[in-house]
Amino acid sequence: VVPSRVIGAVRVAQKRDGQPDKRNDRLIAIPIAQHRRDGLTDIAQLPTRVKEEIGAFYLASLALTGKVVHLAGWADADEAHDGVTAAAKRYAATLTP
Repeated sequence: VVPSRVIGAVRVAQKRDGQPDKRNDRLIAIPIAQHRRDGLTDIAQLPTRVKEEIGAFYLASLALTGKVVHLAGWADADEAHDGVTAAAKRYAATLTP
């Protein structure tokens, strides 16, 4: 496990034939100990080219899944953190009887 900080997310919409679109966003995080990026706190600070490469990576990684996938934009660090918090609460609710 690498201690990291979330700087944003890629909004991903995907669907299988005959089913509605489903959001399946991907978090973007950088290692805390990466001192060259200490000032990087939000996805908006990344160069356009880097964001294009990240988007292309996720599209390629889903290419053979049988799903129709498209990028639906970018979430800033605050929105990504809100998503992590909401997911943690949903998970915690599954642990209580």
